[in-house]
Amino acid sequence: MSVDAKGPWYAVTILFVLYCLSFVDRFALALLAAPIRSTLGVTDTQFGLLLGPAFGIVYALAALPLAHLIDNKHRISLLSLGVMTWSLCTMASAFASNFIILLLLRAGVAIGEAVLSAAAISLIADLFSAEKRTLPTAVYVSVGTFMGAGAFVVGGAALDLATSLAPQAGLVPWQLTLVLVGLPGLLIATLLRLTVPEPARRNDPGVAAGNYSTVTQAFVYVRKEARLYAFLIGGLAIFAIGSYASPSWMPTLLIRGHGVAPADAGYLYGLTGVFGGVLGTVFWPIFIRARLLRGHRNVKINLLLCAAIVAPVLLAAAGLAPSKTLLLLAAGSAIFFISIAALVPALIIQDLAPARMRARLMATLYTAMNLVGSGAGPVLVPLIAGRFFTEPRALGGGFAVIGIVVAVVSSAAIWLARKRYRECIAGLSL
Repeated sequence: MSVDAKGPWYAVTILFVLYCLSFVDRFALALLAAPIRSTLGVTDTQFGLLLGPAFGIVYALAALPLAHLIDNKHRISLLSLGVMTWSLCTMASAFASNFIILLLLRAGVAIGEAVLSAAAISLIADLFSAEKRTLPTAVYVSVGTFMGAGAFVVGGAALDLATSLAPQAGLVPWQLTLVLVGLPGLLIATLLRLTVPEPARRNDPGVAAGNYSTVTQAFVYVRKEARLYAFLIGGLAIFAIGSYASPSWMPTLLIRGHGVAPADAGYLYGLTGVFGGVLGTVFWPIFIRARLLRGHRNVKINLLLCAAIVAPVLLAAAGLAPSKTLLLLAAGSAIFFISIAALVPALIIQDLAPARMRARLMATLYTAMNLVGSGAGPVLVPLIAGRFFTEPRALGGGFAVIGIVVAVVSSAAIWLARKRYRECIAGLSL
């Protein structure tokens, strides 16, 4: 049975599940840091490279070429192939014998995941009309807010299961955990390819007409709208430093700074993140819709500016929190506001970009966020902590410094994008 019979929400459900799985595969290593470091002799700095640049830089290099294909070729086929790639690389990581092999497999995970969101946002834009796509887009991108933490809940459950099954499987628990979290992606990718057909591409009324299928045509459009996209994407890239640093090191701060057991740290941080992310997913689309109905056409960019200020400050507060309860409260509140930054940029691109530019603009956004955010956040926290602060809560000091700097720089960039955004939406029916 195809999506034509099941409806577009069936496709959104598949995309939602895939996005969840991508975060589990991406962050499983963070939960398995101690046994992997012990087995392979990996240092904290090397592990930061695995969590950050090994993923972020490769993602950045792969995203735009892949997005060009997504804007011009069969998106469902490309997406299925990408999911299989990252799932197989995750499973193969269980058998890595040294740091270099693990580094290469992390690069494979990045290449596979680089397909996902660019294709998903493009597909959702064509599955729903402009007035109906806020909710499905919010459902999809909400994964980026709660699964950064929720991945540790799934990972913790997988680790518990692997611990009980490892003797029979002939693997140590961390190896079996990676096999278990990688396997579902292969199954869902097959389901996607067999049951979801390719939707027709369409432009919204008022959006600039044009094919934009070639690199030259795409460059002309981006140059024309450079004032909007340069500041918007630049500000979000800086914002992502805090967003990626939090799931990479906040569980470790709970362990080292507050005496929480590793499995409990994963559950506590994960459940807190899931709550904040789900609350944001429900609340912000309703808020945006209500404000638009009252004529507040700038609500999306204004909310994004709010998130750029509030979320990093809350992450800084979490780092300096004197107790695990206050840390979790601040971190969960930060994720609630981070959900704005997960939703609104996708809506802006869906609203303003031509149909055959959406994947490349989303890829540019995620490239910048991964290159800067994933590339810098997981590495900067331990570097700042080790240089300027002392244990057991040195990581908290790293979070505090990063949070304040990110709030200032990212909010300034988004403020500069605001004027051009207001000009662009003037002729649209939103």
